[in-house]
Amino acid sequence: MGISSQVPFDSYGRLIPDFGERVFGGQSQRYYQIASKSRRLSDQVKSYKEVGWIRSLKQEDFLTDRLTTLLSEIESSPLQGLLRGSKFPYFLPSNEGLHQDIGGVANNILFPKLKSVFEGKHKPLHFRASLQGRVELESELAPLRDGGYDRLQGFLAENRGLIGWVFPECLAEYSLSAQLKAYARVNNNEGSFYVSLGGIHDVSSALIATPDMLINYDTYPPVLCLGGIVHSDPRYFFSFKSHGNHLEFWGMPRALTIGGPEQVSEQWTGVISIFSQIDF
Repeated sequence: MGISSQVPFDSYGRLIPDFGERVFGGQSQRYYQIASKSRRLSDQVKSYKEVGWIRSLKQEDFLTDRLTTLLSEIESSPLQGLLRGSKFPYFLPSNEGLHQDIGGVANNILFPKLKSVFEGKHKPLHFRASLQGRVELESELAPLRDGGYDRLQGFLAENRGLIGWVFPECLAEYSLSAQLKAYARVNNNEGSFYVSLGGIHDVSSALIATPDMLINYDTYPPVLCLGGIVHSDPRYFFSFKSHGNHLEFWGMPRALTIGGPEQVSEQWTGVISIFSQIDF
């Protein structure tokens, strides 16, 4: 594709809103942002050794090489503007039960591993899930239709390993419905990778690799909305956020009042996830 086919991003990797996409501001003031920190990809990959997903230096090197290759593929695609913003790697292994019920995987696999890594590296801070009302996760979550997450879930069901990158500031200040409209624009590519709205698997794994992602001592970090998944009760959505510098998973209402309009917030950001399959 030529330069005329490039998807429009600003200098911070935010997708420039299109007509009809409900956002807090057409141009973000970046009051909420992810801190820029120097990180080595190889060190981020090592976190997966701590949770038992990789077991050798050879596997570490393999993941690091594949993640680097995926970045190069993104850079050569119409989505290259994403790379102006923050980006974080992730890995989802096969044969670890990640293909099962999304809520059950979150409660029994992903959250315990994230808690272990986060609290181990950032004592005395905590990670916990905070669900408002009587919201349950097990047997209640599904991929959002047409949001790309069903493909990620499908690969896991086929026992495929996945590597990827999340771009947590791509859809800064977008409402949840606007995130889905925006996804249709960024998914219009012919690359060798797949694109989805972020969900529990990819964002949890990215936080395992980079547990200080939302620790920001200089400004306020955004709330990472998981637009790729939906609950059986459509009033609720899910996110990762900092509480002070603690890390929390939140389930909260889409609207401030029952039957009211969908919220849109300067603090919310939608996550774009780009991934590819690996033999691992």
